Amino acid sequence: MGRLPLPVIVFDKKGLFSQRDFVSGEVKLEVDTEGLHGIKGVWMVITCEARNAFSTHMFVHHVQNEVYFDSTLIVFGAGKDTKAKADLSLPPGIHSFPFKYRLPTDKVLPSIFLGANGNVLYSAKATLWCERGISGLARHTERMFGVQGPTVNLNNLLELNLKVPITRSTEVRKLLGLGATTGTVHFGLAKRGFVPREKITVTGCVDNVSGEEHRIIKVALVMETTYTVAGISVEGRAEHKKTLSQTDRSISCPRGKVTKFRMYPLRLPTGCPSSGLPGCEMIDVQYYVKCNTSGCIETSFRLTVGTVPIRSVAGPVFPVLTTAGATACVQPSVATPMDTAKMAASTLECQARPSSPSTHGPASRVEDAPPSYEEAVASGTTNDI
Repeated sequence: MGRLPLPVIVFDKKGLFSQRDFVSGEVKLEVDTEGLHGIKGVWMVITCEARNAFSTHMFVHHVQNEVYFDSTLIVFGAGKDTKAKADLSLPPGIHSFPFKYRLPTDKVLPSIFLGANGNVLYSAKATLWCERGISGLARHTERMFGVQGPTVNLNNLLELNLKVPITRSTEVRKLLGLGATTGTVHFGLAKRGFVPREKITVTGCVDNVSGEEHRIIKVALVMETTYTVAGISVEGRAEHKKTLSQTDRSISCPRGKVTKFRMYPLRLPTGCPSSGLPGCEMIDVQYYVKCNTSGCIETSFRLTVGTVPIRSVAGPVFPVLTTAGATACVQPSVATPMDTAKMAASTLECQARPSSPSTHGPASRVEDAPPSYEEAVASGTTNDI
């Protein structure tokens, strides 16, 4: 009686499938020279499940599972709960048993997701069962596969004004942001809708009235995830923030001038789910870009991530505002509505303060922008915050 081999699962399409697709592949068995006898069958269990698990500050542990599908396929012989065929055996060699499972067509399936307090996982578990002894003998193999989330066309989300350039302004103050105003920093994005692997470039300017002439500008792309567990009397909720990409650069900003800057691009990593994690009610995923420099209040831009990119945008935004028109902005929370987009920077005016003339004509308050990304090397990291 031959040794019981371990079933091996091989997926088609490199194990990544789309909505309403067929999950297909084969289960392979390598039988030794003695052959394999007394086989009951080979079957697969294909599942998709979301699970949240976390503890709150009151030391209450919250756990919730949501199963999207759980199906069994018999690929050879009989199933676990069906009668076995007599004298079922396999000769020595490698045997392949194809399988094909149609994903549900009556619901939206979430994309695969791995988070700090929850996940959405797709799995296939293959079982080989032989009639040996009183209870039989089995060997199992389990493999994960991926399903792409539903299509989210950013061009169709007209109510969010994702194509419209947007700006944020924050005042710079002395004494760690508590003293007198010395200038204003303006940040801008050409759009607020992006897809994975796309670059996100923050531009802006420093309107330096009387502050430091050297400044470090920092920007970061953050994914904010909210995990919810429904309860009979108490609902559990946990939040987690993760920095997907970040960069900074040194800006020379002379007093009495407005200095433009362009940050090195932030990159949205491959595999990031669409905003909201469509199809999953237990996990909500949101994205924003946070911008800051010393002496000012951190400001941010809420983003929308989809699967179909925006077709056209106006281009880089260099918001140049007067200090009188600037307002300090604080970082929005998840519950904050979408930011109100401002019109293109071409409509914004820059009123120059008096400056001493030079031999080459009137002095300009607007310095040339620093080198673009192609002229410098960007840096990015991924950290939990």
